[in-house]
Amino acid sequence: RPRLDADEAAELLSMTVVAGTLGDRQEDLNAEYAVIESHSPTVLNVGRWRLCDVSSRCFRFPDDTRIDAGGRLVVYTGYGVSDGASFFMNHSRAVWNDDGDEATLFDALGNPVVRYVYE
Repeated sequence: RPRLDADEAAELLSMTVVAGTLGDRQEDLNAEYAVIESHSPTVLNVGRWRLCDVSSRCFRFPDDTRIDAGGRLVVYTGYGVSDGASFFMNHSRAVWNDDGDEATLFDALGNPVVRYVYE
């Protein structure tokens, strides 16, 4: 499938963030993550797209990344082995602020596609 433009993708994707570093989970950086969900009836190509917080700490999806129809991708803050549905930012510190932050998904051209703000 050809790449989507930002306007088309914004209607087909949604995102949430779980900031999970409070309390006894501070050492588990994979307790915080972002979920990108597809509402498309077809596979979406999101290769080279970036997921960034408000401080410009970003993760770039590999070139061949796709989201299945009705599927989802999960991006964990810590370390792990990506499998095409789960990805890892490989950060040694929390990315998502527990007291509020903004996550933005940018397409391969740098256009904002989906934004998720929480307090």
